[in-house]
Amino acid sequence: MCVCVCVCVCVCVQVAQLAIQLIWTRDVAEALHKSEVDQKAMLKTRQSICDLLSVILGLVATNTTAADRIKFESLAILQTCYRDTFNDLVSWYQYSNSPVGIQYCVYRP
Repeated sequence: MCVCVCVCVCVCVQVAQLAIQLIWTRDVAEALHKSEVDQKAMLKTRQSICDLLSVILGLVATNTTAADRIKFESLAILQTCYRDTFNDLVSWYQYSNSPVGIQYCVYRP
């Protein structure tokens, strides 16, 4: 029974990490697509990424067990990496002023 509970808890954290990654990927793809028409699409997406990070950091700050705190810290680290990556994309976008320029910067041989 104990092994089953440990596996369920571990799988839940992995599912949460996967969900955050899928949400981030979807939001970034939509922002890049909308950025051709809406100049503020990248800024709105940046704000939503920062809002999610704030929620996760709020969970870290609550009184939780040591194991739960480690899980929330892992999610916070992951979201921080996503925020930094998106900030780099925004910088590249502002430099090139088009999503095609971002593709050139990212996939340049």
